Amino acid sequence: MITSWQEAISEIERLIAEKVRDFSAETIKNTKDFLAFACGRLLPPNEVGEGYWATISAHWTEAKPAPIEVEIHDDHYEFYRFFDGRTDIKHFEHLPGQPLPEPLIALLTEGPLR
Repeated sequence: MITSWQEAISEIERLIAEKVRDFSAETIKNTKDFLAFACGRLLPPNEVGEGYWATISAHWTEAKPAPIEVEIHDDHYEFYRFFDGRTDIKHFEHLPGQPLPEPLIALLTEGPLR
């Protein structure tokens, strides 16, 4: 289990360096954009790893009222909140180098990740 942002960043860097998946340059840049925003503003994720596709995923398994996942793609972020019996999924367009979408920021900073 990850306990700091440095551990999360190290694990992400390992995934990229080992080419576990063929992450696109845009996915890596979007990951860096996400990290630039999240580090110091949010609690570190409990886990990071590969997403379903060639994506990078951060999991806050202890978030209340329900666990959260952010899956980082080359052109968007997907936000998941896992409730008992249902999953809320939101999709946020994002090109590398742009500010994070305000609705995603609101979900992350007004919720259990601060």
